[in-house]
Amino acid sequence: VITVWNAAELHNIISHKTQRYVKDVSLQLTSDIEGRLKKITQDMLALEDSVLKIYDYQDVEGLKEFLDRKAAVLEFDSLIISSCTGRSYATGITVDNLLELPGVQDALKGNNGVSFLDGQSILYSVPFYEDGQVVGVLSGIRSKANMQKLIQPHSFDGKGLTCISDSDGNVIISPTDLDPFLRLDHIFTQETKTRQRELQSIYQMRDNMRSQQGGVFTFTALNGSELVLSYDTLEPYDWVLLTLVPADLISQDTDRYVTKTFLI
Repeated sequence: VITVWNAAELHNIISHKTQRYVKDVSLQLTSDIEGRLKKITQDMLALEDSVLKIYDYQDVEGLKEFLDRKAAVLEFDSLIISSCTGRSYATGITVDNLLELPGVQDALKGNNGVSFLDGQSILYSVPFYEDGQVVGVLSGIRSKANMQKLIQPHSFDGKGLTCISDSDGNVIISPTDLDPFLRLDHIFTQETKTRQRELQSIYQMRDNMRSQQGGVFTFTALNGSELVLSYDTLEPYDWVLLTLVPADLISQDTDRYVTKTFLI
């Protein structure tokens, strides 16, 4: 009896250690992705002065060559300049009603903004100034595949998935492959299939995300897999990084010995 109890306690300790490990690594991953997201904005802001000078001199060919080169270097599908007077120029993809998008409206007010285009691309927007006044907006489009590559984790032996959602749990950037575990969109709609403890964890997660707090918990996916979910706030744009890892990430090598102990 004592041996069995000891083996069971060992299993519980490993489970807690797994949660702590996932949390520590996901915090580091969050910091890394935050830096990447901020760099996107910083790269665009660095273009501001050069773009404005070329734009003011109405050197269309010079502007085209400059933006085409920068779009390739910075991995944007398209860079778009739009002025408050209605003039605009795009290196590639154009956007209808650009000035009406929420992210562009934020940029016109002097703030960095982001907009979502048909769920497939993200439009980053930054203001550019002349004599202290906002005179236009520089926007850059990045595809969904590009953003998925940006958040792809290299930890957890390749078994982890990450996605970015807003504070209400709506997935903004999904992983490249959801099939091994579950579709993350279902985390907030599986109340009828979860145990009471897991249901409380999901409700707590909702509250924490809305108050910009992180957390971690273990739950059972729709396909029966035991998973650890860590969620951490991303400072840019009030987003949340969700990190999903198999619960047996660490214990898979020790579970057979625990089972042998029960049999012995």
